[in-house]
Amino acid sequence: EIAVKDLCLNLKVKPEELVGRVGTLQDELKSKQKEVANLKAQLAVASSLALAQHAQDLCGLKVLVSKIEGEVDADGLKAAAERLSEELGKEEAVVVLVSSPGEGKVALIAQAGKEAVRQGVHAGKLIGPIAKICKGGGGGKPALAQAGGKDPSKIDEALKAAKVKLGETLAAEAST
Repeated sequence: EIAVKDLCLNLKVKPEELVGRVGTLQDELKSKQKEVANLKAQLAVASSLALAQHAQDLCGLKVLVSKIEGEVDADGLKAAAERLSEELGKEEAVVVLVSSPGEGKVALIAQAGKEAVRQGVHAGKLIGPIAKICKGGGGGKPALAQAGGKDPSKIDEALKAAKVKLGETLAAEAST
């Protein structure tokens, strides 16, 4: 009873209106959370475009392996990877992005264009072992893969491993 009175005072409603008000607040919270996620995705895309200049040419492909700063979740990372692929040349692009969307969390994505897949790059096979470094897992298709992890302190190690793996994959394909 005391809790109900406190809630009514804090929410400025009568007891019979309490359930409806809580429902309204839950809806508002969900809406704001979606809005924040949308804004984070837009910010990730905007900040990722600055990364395009760091792409390297490997075997005729534009390769970018990088961390995105800030709390970028998996959806934001995917949007950033798609935008970067377009910027670098959709068919020839290989994009691997990693972020830490919160404490104890790692988000990873790998995207490979058609030419990259033709040259042996498989996003799913690339992202899995990298995610394991960050104490996580994931996978996907040759062109797109996502993963998650639990150890942000391993992000730099994971990025180095991604670069090595990509280099090995492309070198092996080039020698055949």
